[in-house]
Parts: sequence; C-alpha cells; structure tokens
Amino acid sequence: MNYKIKTRLVNKKDINAVKIVLSDWLSKKEVIYYTQSIKDIISTSLLKPKYDGHYYVAIANQKIIGVAGFRMPLPKLLKFASTKNPAELCMLYVAAKHRGGKGVGTALLNHVINQAKKRKYKELIVRSAKKFKKTGWGFYDHMGFNRVGELLPPDSKTISQVWSKKI
Repeated sequence: MNYKIKTRLVNKKDINAVKIVLSDWLSKKEVIYYTQSIKDIISTSLLKPKYDGHYYVAIANQKIIGVAGFRMPLPKLLKFASTKNPAELCMLYVAAKHRGGKGVGTALLNHVINQAKKRKYKELIVRSAKKFKKTGWGFYDHMGFNRVGELLPPDSKTISQVWSKKI
C-alpha cells in the first residue's frame, strides 16, 4: 500500500471507521467508552471542547487507518509533568495492518504535537498499559519520550508506563 498519509480533525462521519481502528487493540467495552468520549468532544463547541480535547484521524488511500487525541491531563498524571502546562496524549492507535514502520503513528504524533503547541502546551504526557509493551512502548521511546514513572491504578491489576516529552 502507498502510504501517503493525511491527518485531519475527526468528525461525526468518522466514528464507525475509528471504531474499527480501536477494535484492533481494545475490548468492546473500551471501544464504546473511547468512541463516546470522541463523540462528546466533537458535539461540543470547537472553540472550547470539553477538557480541551482534540482528536485526529490518519487517512491513506481515502481510508481512516489511525486515530490520536490529546487533552488536559488527568489529575493523577500531573505528578509526572515537568512543566506548568502539560497535555496528555490520551489516544494513539493505528490499524494493525498499517502499523510497523509505515509512518502512520509518526504522522499522527507529529500532528498532535503541532496542534498542542498551537494551544500553548509545553509538554506531552502519555501513559500506556502493560498490554501494549510489545507494540506501543518502543514507539514512544523511539519518538523521544522519556520514561518518567509507572502509574498503578486503584484496582492494582495493571500498571501503566508513563512518558513525558517537552514540545
């Protein structure tokens, strides 16, 4: 496949394609939760979205093959920030058959960084569950993020690695 990747703001018509991308990585319950979060953001005013959340899609050959988003960080992530104005990279998923060195994740991440800078954020914080250790963790390391700690959820079942990158 020719990977001429375009990125743009997600819209309501994209939701079904976003669900397909997310389904490669997440449980049905998680897909419903994340798509509802995106719907909530895009249904509010674009001037001041909820939690300052912004979501984008990656498109190749007129097909959505990735999704990414950022927002104000969850309070539990603020202890990992090294600046006074961090944002959280809350989502970055590439359809399984389009990942692995094809540039889709990089295009989405670069787009998010540019959009976060426009909104005066100085840092991106990202957390990733242990189940993504073999897929996503190396990507964040490769993209210049620094491991800044681990987040242990209240249920003590999974640990998330946390990264930070000044932008």
